[in-house]
Amino acid sequence: MTRQKRLILHIVYRATHHPTAQDVYQEARKYMPRISLATVYRNLEQLAARGWIRKLVLGDQVTRFDANTGKHYHIRCVDCGRVDDVPMSFMDDLNEKISQYVNYEIIDHQLEIIGRCPACRQARIMQRPII
Repeated sequence: MTRQKRLILHIVYRATHHPTAQDVYQEARKYMPRISLATVYRNLEQLAARGWIRKLVLGDQVTRFDANTGKHYHIRCVDCGRVDDVPMSFMDDLNEKISQYVNYEIIDHQLEIIGRCPACRQARIMQRPII
């Protein structure tokens, strides 16, 4: 594994959120100032293709990367775009339940919950006018 790929993987694994390629690039430049954005994109795609990380494209259509490759759900802040894992178990039986009501062969499902993160909620509270 190249030094660049190892660094990119480390950044994604260390992230407390689900970083974009741009986020990974900005962090990688702190350690490798000459790394290119194209190198970051290429390595993220390769790592995702190998199953070492997960590539996410959620409702905001921004591609993000997740170190947790297991089945789980996500919550996205409508204000800042932050994405976090939802601490609930994956509903394995949801595919079968849905297929009982529709004439589809259910292959998989992806659930995205949309809300406001604690920081954005606090910021909105602070912006409210005092009457």
